[in-house]
Amino acid sequence: MTMMSIASVLGIFISRRFREPYFLLALIWALYGIYSKWHGTINNSIAKTTLIELLVLVVLFFVFRFNLRMPKLSIMKKR
Repeated sequence: MTMMSIASVLGIFISRRFREPYFLLALIWALYGIYSKWHGTINNSIAKTTLIELLVLVVLFFVFRFNLRMPKLSIMKKR
């Protein structure tokens, strides 16, 4: 589980630094393979951890790919 987390953090860094969100697709593919292998076995904690990391990477892929940002609040506008 530690190696999966390190790979995810490095993947996020590389995708952000080099502006290549498609790098995350390789990690998503690998994590899906790990999840499908461990889902429904005794070591279900591995599957749960992998699923959480998988969902985070999918969300970040769309954020990096489409440059999604938080909207600015109009309440803070000066008049």
